[in-house]
Parts: sequence; structure tokens; C-alpha cells
Amino acid sequence: MSDAPSAELIAEPTPATPHASETTRSPRQRVAALAVLAAAFLGLAGWITVSTMEARAEAAARQVTAFEDVTGIRVVRVVLTAGGGIVELHYQVLDPDKAVDVHDDEHPPALIDEKTGAIVAVPFHDHAFRELHTAVTYRQLFMNGGGILHRGSTVKVVVGDAIIERIEVG
Repeated sequence: MSDAPSAELIAEPTPATPHASETTRSPRQRVAALAVLAAAFLGLAGWITVSTMEARAEAAARQVTAFEDVTGIRVVRVVLTAGGGIVELHYQVLDPDKAVDVHDDEHPPALIDEKTGAIVAVPFHDHAFRELHTAVTYRQLFMNGGGILHRGSTVKVVVGDAIIERIEVG
């Protein structure tokens, strides 16, 4: 055994690490941190908005494609004429064999005001084109009795069982 005194290890106290709440930040650092959080929030909100708009646009495009596939027509426009007393449905024929449904006397096409649900379906003339040709644009005229539709109204166009929504009346 040795006569040397034993060395005891004495631990030096380590400085305490300050907690986040104890740190002192300058006002400039606080503003910068808030700006980063606000930018992240706005970026997330923008991404959600764009994603939602894209999803709606895709759904609308699918609806248009389905309508065109079933009816054989493309809705070009819906417009008021004759001082608002007549509504013209302009459509382009994509498939003449399917497009004859536009002139089905038992189930004529209809325009439904999306805001009120009012239906415009009374034809202006009781005649229609019977021989339709691909890529030609035709018109179907309806009475706008009581001024149901106005410029800026949004309508659903119904042809047979097919419906296309959100068509603005010009």
C-alpha cells in the first residue's frame, strides 16, 4: 500500500444550460421568427388553395368530357337574345348519331337556373335540325318566360340524362 494520499475526484459544476423560455431574444429576432412562421402558414394556405382549385378544375373537366361523350355535343355558350325573352343554347356537334338527343321531343333539353332551380325548357320554335353534321355549331332556342334567366346567371344544361353545370349566361 502506498502512503500517498488518495486523490478524490471532485467534479466541477457545469454551467446550467438555459431553457428556451429563459433565452433572451432581441425584438428583431422575434420579428424574424414570426415572419418565418407567417411565411410558412401563407405557403401552406396557398398550397391548399391551389390544390383545391386544381381538384375542382379536374372535376369540371371530367364532367364536361362525360357530358360530351354521352350527348355527342359540346356546349359553346348560352346567351340571352330578343331583349332577354329568348335563351339560345349554342352547341357544336361532336357525334351526329348521339347529338340527335338534343332534339328529342319527349325529353327536350332544359336549362336550370342554379340559384333558383327554375327550369327553362319551352322551345321557341317547334322545329329543329334533323340532320346534324360533325363540327357544325347549331342553336336551340328557348322561351325565357318571366325573365327567369339574366346575363350572369349560372345554369345547368340537361340533355337526356346528361348534365353539365356552371354555364354562365351571356
